[in-house]
Amino acid sequence: MELSGSEKAAILVLSLPDAEARALLERMDADEIESVLGAIPRVEAIGAETQARVLDELRERVEGSAAAAMASPERALDWIDELLPAERAERLRLAAQRDAAPIAWALHPHAPGFVASTIEAEDAQTIALIVSQLPAKRGAAVLGALPAAVRPDVVRRLASLEAVSADVLADVAAGLDELFAERLRAAAPARGVAAAAEVMAALPKPDGDALLDALQQRDEAIAEEIRRSMFTFDHLANVDDRGFKKLLQNVPVEDLVLALKTASPAVRDKVLGNLSNRARQSLLEEEEMMGPKRVSEIEAKQREIVDTARRLAEQGELSLGDDGGEAFA
Repeated sequence: MELSGSEKAAILVLSLPDAEARALLERMDADEIESVLGAIPRVEAIGAETQARVLDELRERVEGSAAAAMASPERALDWIDELLPAERAERLRLAAQRDAAPIAWALHPHAPGFVASTIEAEDAQTIALIVSQLPAKRGAAVLGALPAAVRPDVVRRLASLEAVSADVLADVAAGLDELFAERLRAAAPARGVAAAAEVMAALPKPDGDALLDALQQRDEAIAEEIRRSMFTFDHLANVDDRGFKKLLQNVPVEDLVLALKTASPAVRDKVLGNLSNRARQSLLEEEEMMGPKRVSEIEAKQREIVDTARRLAEQGELSLGDDGGEAFA
């Protein structure tokens, strides 16, 4: 096992009683302290033979040299705070955390959903290893965001994981760094109105309404686009049944049939569930007879129905959002 000079010095420091280790470190300058303490997380369990060889090279004597010197990140962190200036201590503390948990460190900037979607194509064993290296709550969030078909096998592999060497963990962490860097480098399309609509929809409804009214005074076209994007055809599934029945009374069956061609299952179920038996049968018959339609034609009809819903909402006939303050669920 080849060791660097700083790793050999770290073994020496860890082999000494605490008081003597501190005294030795205090005789070093800040650069030397940082180098030695930075090596401690890289040193796992050092066998007696390696320890003796290192001590012999450094011409030092350690009591109980037959015992293994164990890396102690906790001791290193104490010394970091006591012996280094604050800025250097913080940098080294972060490095120690990175070395002690390289996979958790590689993934900490990313949301659990993004992590799950990025690693879901990996084999179950690798995903299980990654999840095992995360704090429990974060690991659970990543697991929960994985496709349902993947999760059972990942949990099975997780339950049978054995100890993994630091080198393997470091290699996996390096691979994750590269994988996420590649994904983040991919050009993200400009979302424009859609992004603005999502932000506006997250505001409490009175604030969102006031802001849209103010925007309308400056740019009526943009304000209208945002309003349309804040409430889409798919959002109709969230309208209460009383209001939805009112909407259906204002939409001809042939328009519903056309709009439902690309509708989500939730909206389709909402429509069929709020029609009378006779109207439902009529809609299903119209669907069977209707031939192919252009997507642009379908989307235009969906927008017309959404506009009708918004008009009814303005008249107090239905509610587009919940009562909890947020515009839309």
